[in-house]
Amino acid sequence: MALYLKHSEIDQHRWNQAIQQASYPTVFAETDFLDIASPQWCAIVKDDYEFVMPLPVRKKWVFSYIFHPNFFPPYGIFSSKIITKELVKEFVDAIPKKYLQADLVFNPTCDFDKFFLTVKKKRTSLLSLSDSYEHIYHSFAENCKRNIKKSANFDLKITHHVDIDNIITLFQNNRGKSKNVTLSAIDYAILQKTGQLLQKKGLLEIIVVENANKNLLAGALFAKDHRRIRFLFSGRDKIFSYKRAMFFLVNYFIKTHENQDLILDFHGSMDENLSRFYEGFGANIEEFYTTTKHVNFLFACYKSVYICSQK
Repeated sequence: MALYLKHSEIDQHRWNQAIQQASYPTVFAETDFLDIASPQWCAIVKDDYEFVMPLPVRKKWVFSYIFHPNFFPPYGIFSSKIITKELVKEFVDAIPKKYLQADLVFNPTCDFDKFFLTVKKKRTSLLSLSDSYEHIYHSFAENCKRNIKKSANFDLKITHHVDIDNIITLFQNNRGKSKNVTLSAIDYAILQKTGQLLQKKGLLEIIVVENANKNLLAGALFAKDHRRIRFLFSGRDKIFSYKRAMFFLVNYFIKTHENQDLILDFHGSMDENLSRFYEGFGANIEEFYTTTKHVNFLFACYKSVYICSQK
């Protein structure tokens, strides 16, 4: 039977063990990263921690709800065993009614059925780094190759000695101003703390591109996560977009990580332009699922009132 556990009831050692031994392991589901995203996160657990599902929690006014942290990979159920559609349903049904809504993102090992009316298919882009750079480059799209060649015409330099805050600020001052970007101050704070923890654990690689005047043109955070390297976050200066700095950066990353038993996970996007950028480097699509559980009609009413109050 799937059991709901409050934060204080979770055995952190056994939890981390379960995550590390899972078929889809990720450091982002370990306790110290969950503590950053949601200090009072809870969980559903079954069969003595053989199956576990984290539930990051937030509160608006008097309402508590379950959310998926921005920038984090899919969660869902973690186990070394097969995760059936019946098990997924059991875990979702075990979420207490006090959480008036649950936004859930399931990792690719979780089977799904159509019992969720709101289920949506998402995707990420994966690139194996196990081959030589020459072999990987051969699979690049022609447009990607052209942009890489264009970037070589400018005096671009790679450096690693930049703070996480600089890349976050670069994003905020450019793409972050778009109406399509809905990140809050809390989201940026979680990203900053997550990056600092990754850095402390030796799991973060920072790569930035500068021009001859040391202007920051583009920057990215890469997180080492078991056999995956996650393209965690990036920013670029639109003023210098003609220099194709992000193509220069990703190409450099691939070249310096060739012949390694690693997968570059571009983190995925439903934005067609971003997907085209990722897939231009020869990345393949991996699908996963999301669903929203509306436990109580009152939360839908609250959301409507809250949205109206922000206009």
